[in-house]
Amino acid sequence: MQERAVFTIGLRCSGLVKYTMLDKLLSDVLQIRLGRVTGASKVAWITCTTPKEEGGLGLKNWVVWNTVCALKLIWLLFFKSNSILASWIITEVLDGDIGRFWVINTKQKHSWLANHLLSLRDTIFPWMKIAVGNGETTYFWTSNWSPFGNIRNYLQGEGPRHFGIPPMTTLAELWKDDNWNLPPALSKRQVNIQTFLTTISLSHARDEYSWEPNIIYFSWSERNSRIHRSTFRQVSAIKKDINKVIRLKIAAIRLKDPSLSSAMYQAWIS
Repeated sequence: MQERAVFTIGLRCSGLVKYTMLDKLLSDVLQIRLGRVTGASKVAWITCTTPKEEGGLGLKNWVVWNTVCALKLIWLLFFKSNSILASWIITEVLDGDIGRFWVINTKQKHSWLANHLLSLRDTIFPWMKIAVGNGETTYFWTSNWSPFGNIRNYLQGEGPRHFGIPPMTTLAELWKDDNWNLPPALSKRQVNIQTFLTTISLSHARDEYSWEPNIIYFSWSERNSRIHRSTFRQVSAIKKDINKVIRLKIAAIRLKDPSLSSAMYQAWIS
């Protein structure tokens, strides 16, 4: 019931009430200051929002809950698009193309909620993988279609003008006569991208998104352990676990597509 109440407030009042203010109001009522002890305050706010089984008071952190609810709405857009809210956002905000979620800018005419979802794109991007089909909704620069992640970030300043591919280009627009029509590569990273593209052939199937937050889990789990249980793992141990998971995922692809698996492995170890 409490979770539903948070979700309802997120939909109805998000444009009027800031969750940081709600957190502050609640902490002030309890005579507690956020993250530090001052005056009559005896307990840090972060302790109050820690689960009871971990030594806290079990109060809900409104900022965290608001973010989680917003991320769940983004998940609905991609995987439950027949829901009323998702259908409305896709139609009215994204012009019927879910792929535009990654490329459009926030606008004043959009609702506060729509702009808030767009502001979380960097957070959710690593989790939203896309399996390329016909490439019509896979944007070269902004969709998560390659092992390099965000292409803009990977190219480190070598943007659309430098690479010769316009910012709104889809992979379908780069596919001509069953071959990739690409400008000459001018750097090693551009070569890596073009090499990976040669392992992909477009088909008549639709592009499909998948939800893969596994790697983020390691960072989030470590964060919770440090905050709530005061236990710390060596960075090398975390990297080792992440490396193991990625290598296993790449190995699993080898059965279906050996060339793609090899390209991904080379990208990972390079």
